[in-house]
Amino acid sequence: MFKRSASFKDTSREISKGLGRFFSIFAIVAIGVGFFVGIKATSPDMKLTADAYFHETNLMDLRLVSELGFEEEDVASVLYTEGVESVMPSYSTDSLIKIEDASSVVKIHAIPASYGTHVPLNTPSLISGRMPEKSGECVMGEPDFRSPFAYRLGDKIKLMPSSEDDELSDKLKTDSFTIVGFVNSPEYISMERGSSTIGSGSVHCYIMIPPEDFNFEVYTEIHVGIAGTREISAFSEEYAKIIDRAKEKLERLEKVRSPIRYNNVKNELNRKIGEGEAELSNAEEEMTLKLSEAQAEIDAAKEKISRSEQELNEGEEKFATEIADAEKKLDEGYKQYYEGKEKYEKEYAKFRSTKKDAEKKIADGERDLDQLDNEIGRLESELNSTSFFDPQRLMIYAQLNMMRYQYASGRSQLSQAKAELNSAERQLENAGKELNESKRELDKNKEELEQAKIDTQKQIEDARIEIENAKTELTEGEKEYEEKKAEAEIKISDAKNKLEDAKKLLEELSVPEWYILSRSDNPGYSGYRENAERLDGIATYFPFFFLLVAALVCLTTMTRMVEEQRGQIGIYKALGYNRLEVASKYFSYAMTAGLSGSLFGVLIGHILVPKVIYNAFDIMYSLPPIIIEMPWDIATASAAVAIACTAIAAAFACNKELNTQTAHLMRPKPPKPGKRVFVERISAVWSRMSFISKITSRNLLRYKLRFIMTVLGISGCMALMVAGFGLRDSVNAIVPKQFNEISMYDAVFMLMDDISEESMNGLKDELNKDSRISQSMMIRERKLHAVSENEKTQIILFIPEEPEKMDGFVALRETSGKGNIKLTDKGAIITKKLADMHGLKAGDTLTIVEDNKEYTAAIEGVAENYVQHYVYMTPQCYSKTFGEKPSYNAVNALTFKGESIDEEKLLADWLKKDSVFMAYSTSSIVEEFSDSIESLNVVVLVMIIAAGALAFVVLYNLTNINISERFREIATIKVLGFYNSEVSKFVFTENLVLTAIGIATGSALGIILHRFVVISAEVDIVMFAREIRPMSFIYAGFLTLLFSLVVNYIMHFRLKKISMVESLKSLD
Repeated sequence: MFKRSASFKDTSREISKGLGRFFSIFAIVAIGVGFFVGIKATSPDMKLTADAYFHETNLMDLRLVSELGFEEEDVASVLYTEGVESVMPSYSTDSLIKIEDASSVVKIHAIPASYGTHVPLNTPSLISGRMPEKSGECVMGEPDFRSPFAYRLGDKIKLMPSSEDDELSDKLKTDSFTIVGFVNSPEYISMERGSSTIGSGSVHCYIMIPPEDFNFEVYTEIHVGIAGTREISAFSEEYAKIIDRAKEKLERLEKVRSPIRYNNVKNELNRKIGEGEAELSNAEEEMTLKLSEAQAEIDAAKEKISRSEQELNEGEEKFATEIADAEKKLDEGYKQYYEGKEKYEKEYAKFRSTKKDAEKKIADGERDLDQLDNEIGRLESELNSTSFFDPQRLMIYAQLNMMRYQYASGRSQLSQAKAELNSAERQLENAGKELNESKRELDKNKEELEQAKIDTQKQIEDARIEIENAKTELTEGEKEYEEKKAEAEIKISDAKNKLEDAKKLLEELSVPEWYILSRSDNPGYSGYRENAERLDGIATYFPFFFLLVAALVCLTTMTRMVEEQRGQIGIYKALGYNRLEVASKYFSYAMTAGLSGSLFGVLIGHILVPKVIYNAFDIMYSLPPIIIEMPWDIATASAAVAIACTAIAAAFACNKELNTQTAHLMRPKPPKPGKRVFVERISAVWSRMSFISKITSRNLLRYKLRFIMTVLGISGCMALMVAGFGLRDSVNAIVPKQFNEISMYDAVFMLMDDISEESMNGLKDELNKDSRISQSMMIRERKLHAVSENEKTQIILFIPEEPEKMDGFVALRETSGKGNIKLTDKGAIITKKLADMHGLKAGDTLTIVEDNKEYTAAIEGVAENYVQHYVYMTPQCYSKTFGEKPSYNAVNALTFKGESIDEEKLLADWLKKDSVFMAYSTSSIVEEFSDSIESLNVVVLVMIIAAGALAFVVLYNLTNINISERFREIATIKVLGFYNSEVSKFVFTENLVLTAIGIATGSALGIILHRFVVISAEVDIVMFAREIRPMSFIYAGFLTLLFSLVVNYIMHFRLKKISMVESLKSLD
């Protein structure tokens, strides 16, 4: 009990006194085990997270799509197929939405709904808002963070037809939807949205609408859940086998149901064609009748207008004649009036002039009469005053009678003159009145005539307006007639065209093919699986080598620790401790450091590393937070290896020392005898070397074990960083090499099957006329399988119509860089990855399988390629291999360089062609691939950081051991009068030389490790570049050297604290 307590205390003191060494071992083990466990756990955790999400959302296992859709009987048949657990028939379609000045493709899905007693498949997860509750509402998939267009809750989406022939009403009941929520769908786990046959060919976003808003007569797809898949991982071989078996059974069902569906559609088409022909005939008759009636009405209106115009013209002529007569009479009246007036005025003037003379004469006569009357009065007075017998009385009397006679005669004449003058005046007045009366009568007649003219003119104008209105109505009627006639003719023509299309469709109708799609066909699913598999590949060699370096350094540390304390071991033996008790101290020390480091590394590594890597992929995928699961088998194995390395190292080192006699152990280990190094034999060099340089060179070659272990530790860390940087180079080189140097075309247009020669020639003419396309090449692409003894690989057969144009579109070059490979009629050219997988080379024979038929082709060369497996043949080679001429189904196009070309518009324009069913640009593939690689770069960065951290700890540990072993030597140097800087130079020069050697050997080792890591990290269809850029060696070497300098700087302060006296006393 006492001995055990003393041993425990001694071990505890050893740890507390040498915390630097203990924590170095702890850190090395923690980093090694933590990274190993973390990188190994990442792929299973990623798959576990995806599986949990797929199970929670009930993601379908298979999706059936048919050109003719599915009836209820098809759904029921699928449901009752052996192995099928659940089904969900549904609808989907593609449409366009207007975004700013461009149109983008939107994928429209029906909201998952239960079918019978089966729960819905592909249940979306609501992010914000709510699910649609009525028609015209939708939820949108989580927007792509890279998209410049942002949608918000409440925004309206207006759908547009993709072409003139595209009738939205045939597919949807409404073309406007309000966004009421945002969702994540398990069918879209990445930011990819898939491809389309409309628009630019790429889906921009997806929405989900109530099934009732679709207007299809049949289902467009069936989602299928397979029994037994919910209990296993979707990434396992077992799952793949279950799905393959289910596919085979559904393919057998297809052979039964497809002909039935074909006959149903055929009968329905025949029925509709018959009804359509009858309706067309009735419509033509009805149109003819209605057009005849309308034409008759138009003709009647024309005749009526003609009659009205004739009557109007006659009335105008009659009116003009009557007006002319009336005006003539009126003019004659006015003429007579003015003649009479002129005569009247002349007579009146004459009367006025004679009137004055007459009135003067009358006045003179009146005066004369008055004088005569006065004279008569005087004579009468005189007569009365005379006597009757006065003789003058008789004379007066006679004179008076004579005057009286004259007076009476004058008065009579005067009265007659007055009467004549008044009579003439009255006659003139009467003539004036008559003239005025005739003037008034003429004016009245003139007014009546003018009014009659106005009234008649108004009637004429009214009649003319009425006629013009009638003409306008007639013109509108004729226009309406023509429009309705044209509309009717268009409808009839459309109906005829539809009938012709239906007849053509009936002629071209064939038994529909079921496209049985798995989860791998969903956007992003394959990429996620491949990324997880890449991590599996990386975790094959890199973490193992990582752990190996850590174990090697721990082994070195424990060995040197035991050697350093051989005196204490001798004392223990002298005190009576047996071998096991002595060894238990170092064994416990090693176990404590190894176990604590392993536990810490496992606990931190299995959480931190997967989270960091998963978060790097998170920008690409819409998945829930990663599920962390402790990999007990990997954790236990890695911890056991780390603990075993430290514990077994301690045991072996102790065993060696314990076999030595106690007296020898208690004495200092004699130094190794000095030897001349080979540099000493070169006197010209040796004589010019400084003291420090000579000591350093001797120490390097004197302590070979320390030299080897230090170089191995440093070179191991250097190799890890070289491999990490090299993996980054290999990954980053894929895009520029594949899509800039090898596949140089910019766009691909996929053509309809069985395109006619006339259409093909027309397509070529259009390609030549398109100002955006500089060159184009017709090709034939087929997906087949290449087989060998143990391999079956999907390949893409690539046959150019004009092989001489290949160099401008695809660069066929040797992987060794010796030169280009010429495509000839002698055989095929295969890609490097395919050749490596099947062990093929130039001169061998390639076996190709299609529909269980085997074809063979001679291999003329192996070409460099990084994405997919291609087999290139000339048309003649293809014909010789398959016994038929190639029918070309795609176009590779080169656009003009240096010009700003709207690729989306280019693709959209070509997708409108009847002969093109799909179009895509290589830039979209580059973007997708670059995103995947960018995430993988984060994984590489994690590896580089971990390797750097391990390198730092290893350098610190080795330097610490080196100083601990050389305390007395360093103290002696100090006693000799060396300054602290010179002491540091004495110690650290050796470290820097070892670091330089470690960098050199680590570079070579890193190339080998890089090759293993690259090969293991590759997935089936991708080959990484086998290259490490010079800068990667520089980066790795610089980091290693930097860590060495930092460690030297830290250790410089420790060297300063070494006591010369205490260190020299250790010899006593």
